[in-house]
Amino acid sequence: MSSNKEGCPFLLVTANVGSIFEDPDGLLKIWILEFLKTIENLQPLFIALHCQEVGGKNYETSMKHVKYFVKTLLDSEQLMPYCNVRVFLDEDFTHTENFTALGNLYFIHESLKDVKLFDFESKIFHPVIGREIFSGNIEDVTLKEKAKFPQQLFPECKWSRKGYLRTRWSCENFIFDLTNIHLFHDASNFIAMESFPSQYTVIRQDALQHVLDKFNNDDYESVPMFIFGDFNFRLDMKAVIERLTQDDINHSKGAKNGSSETISFKDPMVEDKTILTLGKKVFDLSDHDKTFLHEQNHKWLLDLDKEVKCFEDQLYEFNIGFPPSYPFTEEATCSSYMKTRCPAWCDRILLNKSAMDLIRDQSSDLLDEVKYDMIGKNVPMGDHKPILLSFKLIAPAGKWRSGLLLFPRKDSTEHVHVDFLSRLRTYSIPSMRRPRLHFKARRTTSASTRHKPVFHDQDWSAKTQELFRSLRLCHSDRWSSRLQSHHSSSSEEWYADLSNVEELSSSTKAAESSEKDHMNTDLSDNCRLESSSQHQGDKKPPLNLAMVENRSSPSNEISSGQLNSVGTQSGESTDTKSKNNDRKLKTTCDHEKCPCHCIVT
Repeated sequence: MSSNKEGCPFLLVTANVGSIFEDPDGLLKIWILEFLKTIENLQPLFIALHCQEVGGKNYETSMKHVKYFVKTLLDSEQLMPYCNVRVFLDEDFTHTENFTALGNLYFIHESLKDVKLFDFESKIFHPVIGREIFSGNIEDVTLKEKAKFPQQLFPECKWSRKGYLRTRWSCENFIFDLTNIHLFHDASNFIAMESFPSQYTVIRQDALQHVLDKFNNDDYESVPMFIFGDFNFRLDMKAVIERLTQDDINHSKGAKNGSSETISFKDPMVEDKTILTLGKKVFDLSDHDKTFLHEQNHKWLLDLDKEVKCFEDQLYEFNIGFPPSYPFTEEATCSSYMKTRCPAWCDRILLNKSAMDLIRDQSSDLLDEVKYDMIGKNVPMGDHKPILLSFKLIAPAGKWRSGLLLFPRKDSTEHVHVDFLSRLRTYSIPSMRRPRLHFKARRTTSASTRHKPVFHDQDWSAKTQELFRSLRLCHSDRWSSRLQSHHSSSSEEWYADLSNVEELSSSTKAAESSEKDHMNTDLSDNCRLESSSQHQGDKKPPLNLAMVENRSSPSNEISSGQLNSVGTQSGESTDTKSKNNDRKLKTTCDHEKCPCHCIVT
């Protein structure tokens, strides 16, 4: 394949893959097969796959399938010619303040030369050679920029995985950004139908504007940007209901069943016929699939797709010619809409103005080859259907000089010597400097051949399962609700429990400290009672072994700073302090039995 005269084919794909990891023998294999078929049909030279909810909602059993997912793709015959690969997987859910569950996978064909990846710390491009996989905790990997949305953007949600992950590329003399994004969902159909924009729409708008403002005001040069992911954009639900029920159909509230309540819209012309049933997580329309899958209805549905129009002066999109991408059933036997939410185009591929101009400036022949479509329209692919954008670019000589874009934006009044600029064009690409890694990050590397990378020995799956077993012992009363909940939104309601672990830890530590003080007081009293009958050199507070043996140390090691802060009194000898510290190290529970550090009685 040549990219000089005919143009370099690009393939961008966004996919919320949460549900496929919960069915590894069904949905996961079907998804991989359809994705590889797409690559075989389009034959791109540069592939960017942006995934959201990597690992699914049930990390205890699904985390291990992420490694299988990546390895199967890399080992596939269709991706063998893509000898240069970069993968970023944010898997460390134990760090709730940073965890996004985003995954960016990039595959570069062996015939595509001079591809570089930007280092956001050193502000230089590094050649992309071989296959490298960053997984686990990737906070200190500088070849990407990742952030979780501030909590104040969605104060009603105690914990979420929403955020973005950006990379910057230099390819065929083009420099561009590829940003993976996951915005907030609709938690209740009742709230979403009250008005437009709904409170959820406003939250999504604030989050997306937060990202755009950051990119516009940071220290990096503005370049063409493709931002694609699960935007969770929803239709004007109030207008949809009015259109479907023709405004004059009677509706009545159904009986409450526990915390659930439904609203039924009846057809007055047909006795006992229900047109639409609504609940907090119920959207059941008669002729559901016929209404939303039929192409003739897409025009009026797209007219009610208003959320993206709020950014029409900042972001652009090619014409949509596919049905709403969410929510489909999570079964491997059929492809139909799930009757939980109003179907919507949640998964999108958007471009800023310079990126759109970049594609539109191509020849008419190349512009006609632009394809914006859905993968697996009639195939079960999970609750979200993957969306693709395929296009070709021809890089004119001297379109951009990458050396001029490697450094932060300069003040226009700042004087730069001409000789310095000429040196930048020649020497601005240094030898590869490995980025710093977080201590929990797994990095996989191979040479510039077709050899498959070998994963590090860190068993993230085993660590995850051990943590969840511990959580079950401490929170068995709250565990079952997660497994019974729907994937997309309720998973985050359950993951809020992980943040509650920190709150519980703080409260138990306070209780533990109080109990320690009480115990020390008892020990001091006992010491004074026995001091009259013991030798002065043998003064040692009697220890309640029954109390101590019921508690074990939370870990095998403790820092010197922690030892010095364990409540010793001034004037005590070093030996006495050491003995007191030894006793106090035994006043917390076994970490392997309880990750909350709570006191075991």
